Amino acid sequence: MPLTKSQPTSVVSPEPSTAERPSPPEAEVLVELVYRELRASPYPDMRRLTCRLQEGQLVLQGRVRSFFLKQMAQVMAVRLATTLVVDNQVEVVSERI
Repeated sequence: MPLTKSQPTSVVSPEPSTAERPSPPEAEVLVELVYRELRASPYPDMRRLTCRLQEGQLVLQGRVRSFFLKQMAQVMAVRLATTLVVDNQVEVVSERI
């Protein structure tokens, strides 16, 4: 089924085993790393995204104007936070944000 703007997507990285899961301080460092990388993005929409640690998952939130930017944020998060599950809750909107 093709994606439409009204369908939420949540793509997650592979579930790490219990032995691979980072301790809370390590997870916080990974979230901070993703946050800094988002802020350094050349795309204004990505600089406005937020990320947080919730129940051992890195949660991305905010709004962007294209699926491309949503995917870019997700790829960045998965690449940097290799031991965390990434929950991409970023919304794609057509209006000006």
